[in-house]
Formats: sequence, structure tokens, C-alpha cells
Amino acid sequence: MILRYILFWFILMVVAIANGMIREAFFAIPFGELTAHQISTVTGILFILVVVWGLHRKFKIESQTQAIYIGLIWLMM
Repeated sequence: MILRYILFWFILMVVAIANGMIREAFFAIPFGELTAHQISTVTGILFILVVVWGLHRKFKIESQTQAIYIGLIWLMM
């Protein structure tokens, strides 16, 4: 189970990179750099929230200890 969540971290990395690409393509020029980063922060949080929520629905975390291990592994990665 934890291996799935380790591999899933790479999907989150792709989501974060895509969010940055969206920021540069759609927000940077019309809104300026600071506002584009602020918008990108909100969209990044929303994208990651949706993806992690979907993962959690498909692969339930079995215990609080497992959740802590997953969080620590993601933090280290």
C-alpha cells in the first residue's frame, strides 16, 4: 500500500508541473508575476486536493500510523 502512495507522489509532481505551465501560459502576462503566483498557489492547492481525494477514495489508508508514514515519505521526497 505504501508503495502505491510513493509512486503516486510522482503523479503529484506532474500535477504541480502542469500547474506551473498553466500559470505561465494563462496568468503571467495578463496579471503580472505576483498575481500569477498567487492564482497558481490556489489552483495548485485545488488540483492536488482533487487528485489526493481521488486517490484516497480508491486506496484507503488503513491506519493513522500508515498516514503518518505516507506524509513523512512525501515530505522527504
